[in-house]
Amino acid sequence: MPSAAAIRASARARARLGQSCTLAGADCGPVHIEHGVQVVLDDVARLRTVATIGSEHSPAVGKVLEHPTEGTLVLDALVGDNGASRRYVVRQ
Repeated sequence: MPSAAAIRASARARARLGQSCTLAGADCGPVHIEHGVQVVLDDVARLRTVATIGSEHSPAVGKVLEHPTEGTLVLDALVGDNGASRRYVVRQ
């Protein structure tokens, strides 16, 4: 479990860098979308688009994310979880 300070810092970063979105039809607050992130999937490094979402919103692979500028995205693979937020590869 992350400390309260880590949770607040993660929320502040998403508020500055992200935009308000919905996840599976429910508001999930600001989500940061980053393009060209190198991730390792199946032992192969690839460049992908990654979304950072607060863990309190229970993101999971397969859920649909509605982003105001990126459109409809599907959470495809979990690539990071620090307890306060989760990072997912997303696809159109």
